[in-house]
Amino acid sequence: MGRRALAIVRGVALVGLRPLEVRVEASCSPGLPALRLVGLPDAAVREAGERVRTAIQRQGLRWPAERVVVNLAPADLPKVGSSFDLPLAIAVLAASGQLPVAAAARTWACGELGLDGTVRTVTGQLPLVAGARELGATELLVPAGGAAEAALVSGLRPVPVADLTEVVGVLAGRHRPALPAPLPPGPRGSSPDLADVRGQHLARRAVELAAAGGHHLLLTGPPGCGKTMLAERLHGLLPDLDADEAVSVELKREIDIVLSDPEPDHPGYHLSWVTHAFGTSLSFGHWARSPLRLFRRDRARFTPVAVHEKVLIEPPERTGFLEAALDHYVYRDLDHARAKLSRYATLQARERFDKGKRIHSAASPWLRALFNALDNLILRTAFLDGRGGWLMTRLHASYTLDKYRQLHQLTKSASKP
Repeated sequence: MGRRALAIVRGVALVGLRPLEVRVEASCSPGLPALRLVGLPDAAVREAGERVRTAIQRQGLRWPAERVVVNLAPADLPKVGSSFDLPLAIAVLAASGQLPVAAAARTWACGELGLDGTVRTVTGQLPLVAGARELGATELLVPAGGAAEAALVSGLRPVPVADLTEVVGVLAGRHRPALPAPLPPGPRGSSPDLADVRGQHLARRAVELAAAGGHHLLLTGPPGCGKTMLAERLHGLLPDLDADEAVSVELKREIDIVLSDPEPDHPGYHLSWVTHAFGTSLSFGHWARSPLRLFRRDRARFTPVAVHEKVLIEPPERTGFLEAALDHYVYRDLDHARAKLSRYATLQARERFDKGKRIHSAASPWLRALFNALDNLILRTAFLDGRGGWLMTRLHASYTLDKYRQLHQLTKSASKP
């Protein structure tokens, strides 16, 4: 660790909701002790210098008695907010020889520093964490107080840190915090109800259609006519957020090309699914599919099933494929996966029973689970996904067993006199 090393740490800036990587570069050189921040910092970022200096000293670390220059690259992008405090502190500590430069170069971080050296949460942390994942980060240093919220973003491991001393321990390899549990979902039922609105039948109908069809909604009118009341009640009609699908820049470009054509070549297009779960990408197995996700509404319908409905083109016609992949973040963690699959198993067992499906043999669910595991591992080559593929295979075999055991129980109950 040389004292003249250039230290680089990565942070995230948001332009709207679009994340951009920011390289926080720090260099120490001979001269009068001073800190120079360049790279279009706003007032909050310029003030970070005083926060970082005091925080480092109050934590018993050394502020370099040299000229310190910190560059926030790209230089033409305005840097806003206090989320760059933690990357800035790490960069200065690495440039002054108190942290390994190589470890700093692999680090993504966001967080505000208090004068006592504690790491505090920042406004808009969740989109920052999701943006870091989109930019390729696999780990992100986050404030310990916001780690549960950060853990909601699958495909990225949040590393909770309480203060700068803990940050130094993590980057020096002396401390490894436990993976935080995701923030539990809040209780529903407290949101305003659309039933509170009297009159405004046309506006209410518009809100219901927007919620049901996923449409944009614009409410206009004089003050006091009920715009805010209707808007506050819109989210109460929407389901809870679950797993998410992320459209890459390349895929968005392909979709825009299709939508710009008044007469597309096909009535529907399949998108390659790249499934992300448990911190890894899965390219094989049953979950490596190409679902029909882009289609003409006047030519398509959903199959009437309780779980995993499909889109059917009517009348049947050849569909197309888009080359870019759709990132599918399927489970937040193992507990979320088990709860989700247990709910699916119950719904599908009941649906199959209602359609006349019966299982009389107690051995049949075990045989089906075994076949499901072999099908995924060998025929669909899920073993090529490594540990993630084995874990997903076990989960889905357990789900198959649960589904058909419940169907067997329903069959037994129905056969009793």
